[in-house]
Formats: sequence, structure tokens, C-alpha cells
Amino acid sequence: MDYSTFRFELLKKEIDLLNQKINHFDNLRMKTKQMSLILWTAVIGFGLKENVNESIFFLASSIPIPFWIMETRYKTYYKGFYLRIRVIRDFISKGEYLVGNSKLRAELDQFLSNRNHSNFPVFDYWGVNSVSSDIHAKDVNFWKNFFSGTNLWIYLPMTVSGFIIGVYHLFF
Repeated sequence: MDYSTFRFELLKKEIDLLNQKINHFDNLRMKTKQMSLILWTAVIGFGLKENVNESIFFLASSIPIPFWIMETRYKTYYKGFYLRIRVIRDFISKGEYLVGNSKLRAELDQFLSNRNHSNFPVFDYWGVNSVSSDIHAKDVNFWKNFFSGTNLWIYLPMTVSGFIIGVYHLFF
């Protein structure tokens, strides 16, 4: 196996590993949503059926919060891996890439042929060395992902509605 084939095989293996990680964290995110919704629905349903006091509804409003935090953490990992996939895709499709915070340009021809010199990082799973720290911090930010659209549309209504049902049972 010559050197260019070896380097290209490394990139292909990294793409395979990244796709596996992306699928894994996507699956974890879906299971987290399902567990949160099932537990929240069970507690709300039990409270309404058994006509218990309002504290169970306040408990139900707090159930989504740890799941929200877990899913946000999974989403930050997912975004980091996806960012690296985008970097590799851009590098292969455009033939060159500006690496990270440096002024170094990585060229695909040089990466595949030159045994001694290549600026493109290999096996940078989370994309830390591949993109600028500003882009990485923006895409892989915990708080940005915490307040992202899907998280807000799933976890916030469960939290608020559990609280509203608790307040309703408290006064009526």
C-alpha cells in the first residue's frame, strides 16, 4: 500500500467512525426524549387519575429538566462530530482547506502524495484542530444547544404545563 492510499484510507476510516458516533448520539437523543415524555406522562396521568395533591404536578414539571440537560450534552457531542464530517467533506470536495486558527492551507494533492508534509489533521474527532475556535465554540456550545429549537419545543412545554396543572390543582 502506498502512502497516498494509506492516508486516504485513514480519512475513510475516520468518516466511518464519525458516522457511527453521530448515529449513536442521535439514538441517545431520541431515547432521552422518549424516556422524558413517558415519565412525565405517567406522573401527570397518575396525578389526574388518582386526584392526588398538587405536589405531584410540581414533581412532574421538574422531570424534564435532567433529561433536557442530558440531551443537550449529547447534542454538543453530536454537533462536534458533525462539524468534523463537514470539514472532511469540504476538504475532499474543494481540494484545499484552511486549518483551524492557523494560516496553514491544507491541499488534498499534498495530503495524498507528500510523505513529509501535510497540514490537514487526521483523527480530530471533535474538530477542535480542524476549525477555528470561534466556529467550534459557536457550534458546540452547551447553552446554545440548551436553548435550541427542538429542546425548547419538547422540554419547555412539559415543564411549564406540569407547573400550570400544579397551580390549577392548588387553587381549584
